[in-house]
Amino acid sequence: MKYVPLLLYSFRWNIETSYYEQKTFWSFCNYIVRSCQGIEMLVNLINISYYAMKILPYQNEHFSEYRTKSVQEFRFELSRAFTVRYFLPLS
Repeated sequence: MKYVPLLLYSFRWNIETSYYEQKTFWSFCNYIVRSCQGIEMLVNLINISYYAMKILPYQNEHFSEYRTKSVQEFRFELSRAFTVRYFLPLS
C-alpha cells in the first residue's frame, strides 16, 4: 500500500514529460489562447502533431529507421530534409 503514491506519480510523470515535449520541442510555448474553445483546439493540435510523428514511421517504410528514435529526432530530420528540398534550391 505504501507504493501506491509512487505508482500514481508514474502516471503524472508521463503527462509532464508529454507536456514538456509539446511546449518545448513543438514550439507552442508562445501560443496564447484566451478561451475554453481555444485551449481545446490547441490541445487537439498538439496531440495530432505528436501522434502523427509517432505513427508516420510505422505507416511509411521510407521513415522506418525512426521507429526507435525520439519524436524530437524525427521532427528535426523532417525539418532539415524539408529545408534542403524546398528552401535551399531558392538560394
